[in-house]
Amino acid sequence: MRYFQHLCLCALASVCLAAAASDTVPYATEHVIAAGDSAAAIAEKAAKVLPRPNQSAWMRMERTFFLHFGVNTFNEVEWGSGHETPSLFNPSALDARQWLGAVKQFDGKMIVLVAKHHDGFAMWPSRYTAHSSAASPWRGGKGDLVREVADAARAADVKLGIYLSPADLYQLKTNPSNPAGYYGNGSPAVMSAIPTDPASFQSDPSRGRAPTPGFQSYRYRVNDYNRYFLNQLYELLTQYGPVHEVWFDGANPDPSVAETYDYEAWYDLIRKLQPQAVIMGKGPDVRWVGTESGYGRTTEWSVIPLPTAPAQFRWPDMHGQLGGREQLKPGSHLWWYPAETNVTMLANGQWFWARDKRPRPVTQLVDIFYSSIGRNGNLILNLSPDRRGLLPDDQVAALGQVGEIVRATFATNLAAGAQASADHAAPRH
Repeated sequence: MRYFQHLCLCALASVCLAAAASDTVPYATEHVIAAGDSAAAIAEKAAKVLPRPNQSAWMRMERTFFLHFGVNTFNEVEWGSGHETPSLFNPSALDARQWLGAVKQFDGKMIVLVAKHHDGFAMWPSRYTAHSSAASPWRGGKGDLVREVADAARAADVKLGIYLSPADLYQLKTNPSNPAGYYGNGSPAVMSAIPTDPASFQSDPSRGRAPTPGFQSYRYRVNDYNRYFLNQLYELLTQYGPVHEVWFDGANPDPSVAETYDYEAWYDLIRKLQPQAVIMGKGPDVRWVGTESGYGRTTEWSVIPLPTAPAQFRWPDMHGQLGGREQLKPGSHLWWYPAETNVTMLANGQWFWARDKRPRPVTQLVDIFYSSIGRNGNLILNLSPDRRGLLPDDQVAALGQVGEIVRATFATNLAAGAQASADHAAPRH
């Protein structure tokens, strides 16, 4: 659907502007608008910007899923505090295969697991914090949610994505539950081996531990919190197989505590460890559509102008109407930057399960399908397991019904065998 829309736009630009535009503009992943470019040349450059390979693979998925589950589920809140005790996390019947079965009912192609939310509780046994599933009673302290989801996704032929919150209330330096927290502690940037030897994390960060088999070690000049974050990224991106999306939230845990995220180092590590992954949120690959309603704009451009070369751009949280002919100014760098449309399965717009929350009506979920993917965005629909670690029956049933409706609607390919014709065609098109 998305590719058809882009091809139509490219064809329209070519047909309408071929008489005036240059015929020498190549297809490329970046074009720059020169000061003397005519309107036709600008339109041709915009029409000939291509996605990078990781974006093409991501866009073909169309239907993807979020999954929010953690200590917030047990407290029935949206935001944790960082004061939670790990003993709180103890699902009685967790089954990641059931989650993936629900994803498949809607023909989902990827699941993005929240591996650490803003509360800082790691859903895998991280070497770099005691605040993780290893400190919980779940699976006798041997539980690893990322492993279980990765294995279930692989068995279901669904790709894996990872959400790792830059915000971390447990590591906040003002958190009395963790007085030695790294977040905002004012530490200097020093040369650090990634992965770092946990025993010398602060005393000698240049000392590394053995890298994951099949991967290498790297060095970055970073402070304590960015070293912590890089090490958690390293664990998540080297221990669980291919990762196809890395999702960064823009939430701020406490504006009174200053911490600078070293996005450049984070992106560099992701590119080295999982080069096929797209980076979502304040990154160069995928942007947030700007609303959590599930509805994209009726005109959503994938090609947008940047004020500088992409390699020098700092990628703020860009959303809103970013494309359009009126924004294509001289000096702009044209870059493929598609939108992701996120929405909750729960009707009240919340991400974590609570006993009084119910799924959206099936009719609304079908409308969201048309208003996200149908408006040139990837849909990422959130699922919310309950305290048992299972998706409630009402969420599963709603997904199944939406899947049936969409499959029935598109069961017959009306374009198969059709021949295209036009009353006018530009030369060579």
